[in-house]
Amino acid sequence: MSFLEKFFGYFKDETGSLEYFNDGLGHGFMDIRHLIWIVIAILIPIILIKLSKKHKDKVMLFCKIVLIFMFVQRLTNQIIRTVLMIENPFWRAAIPMHLCTIMVYLLPIVVVFNLKKIKKPVYFLSLLGGIITIIDGDYFSSLFLPFGVFEGTFAHTVLATIPMVLMYNEKERFNKLKDVRDIIFAMGVLAGWATIFNVILLSIGHGPNYMFLVRNMLPIGGKYFVFLYLLVFLIIVIATYLLSNIKNFKHVKKEIKESKYKILSCGIITAVYTFIIITITNIFNK
Repeated sequence: MSFLEKFFGYFKDETGSLEYFNDGLGHGFMDIRHLIWIVIAILIPIILIKLSKKHKDKVMLFCKIVLIFMFVQRLTNQIIRTVLMIENPFWRAAIPMHLCTIMVYLLPIVVVFNLKKIKKPVYFLSLLGGIITIIDGDYFSSLFLPFGVFEGTFAHTVLATIPMVLMYNEKERFNKLKDVRDIIFAMGVLAGWATIFNVILLSIGHGPNYMFLVRNMLPIGGKYFVFLYLLVFLIIVIATYLLSNIKNFKHVKKEIKESKYKILSCGIITAVYTFIIITITNIFNK
């Protein structure tokens, strides 16, 4: 088998699905390449933010070019996978359903067209998706790295780093409870979108796990593991809000005092919505 065949080709896995070449010789999370990836992802925003102090316009232009390239690369890859009917059913490859894939398309659109109303939730969710994937290190189960791995690692590196640079240069901060609400709402929309396709595919005999809402990716959680996801998500969002107001906790106290009933209502609605997602998914996941 030639290098190009392994690099660009598709092969049947043990379930009969077509996927990129994987020799199974990588070490996953413990792979040295995973560690290098983490270090690179840490250095990129540090370097770009330092450069921004003297060359802000050039750095912002660079960020836009990188985002457009990521958009075109993922779109091209998905079109090829759809045309070749790599996934079963074939339309699975054409529709973005995972958090990261949705952000790969949405982040460049938000930045290029300066969609201010949804910038903060898109920046936050892009960072969240990119960072979680980088920490996971799932790309390194193979010693040989095909095109799909390079495309995926590039996209997740961009998601985990470029929003930091954009937020620094645009002085975007998650410093209002409204930002927390918008982020929770956006995640709810995405979770609902993923659940629709999880249910559709489960009902016709497939085993999807979009946004990991069907099968738990954590070692704990039991039947209601989605509530654990929700808890971790809320802790991250609230910590981000508090850190954004670290020099002005009077503002935090004032907002919480003025909005305590809205916060309680938001919490109840979010919990009920999560329970509905769990229930619907479990009904079809039998």
